[in-house]
This record gives sequence, structure tokens and C-alpha cells, in this order.
Amino acid sequence: MAYLYPKASLSQDEDKYQFGKTKIFFRAGQVAYLEKLRGDKLRACGVMIQKHVKGWIYRKKYLRVRQATLTLQTHTRGKPVNHAKRTAWGEGAQQ
Repeated sequence: MAYLYPKASLSQDEDKYQFGKTKIFFRAGQVAYLEKLRGDKLRACGVMIQKHVKGWIYRKKYLRVRQATLTLQTHTRGKPVNHAKRTAWGEGAQQ
């Protein structure tokens, strides 16, 4: 266990905890301190996951709206031009 969590990262005061052969013994308040660190880390991880998922969802929504906008613009800009060309060519061909 000591190789996973160096003594310096647990606490600055070495008299607040002691490693046994199979257990770790803490003085009063140390478990609460470690639980606070654990909670802070879990909260930060949760925020990171939420950030990435929200970014992915909003990007997907943005790309869908962008594609819809481009489709509408293509149809609205293209149809009158094509209609005008057909009319102009049709008139030229008939004359």
C-alpha cells in the first residue's frame, strides 16, 4: 500500500498515521481529511466527464443544425437560379 500512496501525499505530519503489517492506523481527523480529498477528486472527475459529454452532445446538435441550415440555403438559393436559367434557356430555344 505504501508504494501506491507515498507517505508525503497522505499528510505532512507523519505522527497522524502509522502503517501496520496489514492495516493503516489514523489519528483523529485524518480519515475525514482523506475522505474530503477523495470527495474532491471524485467531484473533479465527475465534472470532467460531464464536460466532455456535454461538449459531445452540443457539438452533435450544432452539426445537425448547421447541416439543416446549409440544406435550406442550398434549396432556397438553388431553385430560383435553376428556374431562371430554365426559363431563359427555354425562351432562347423557342425563339
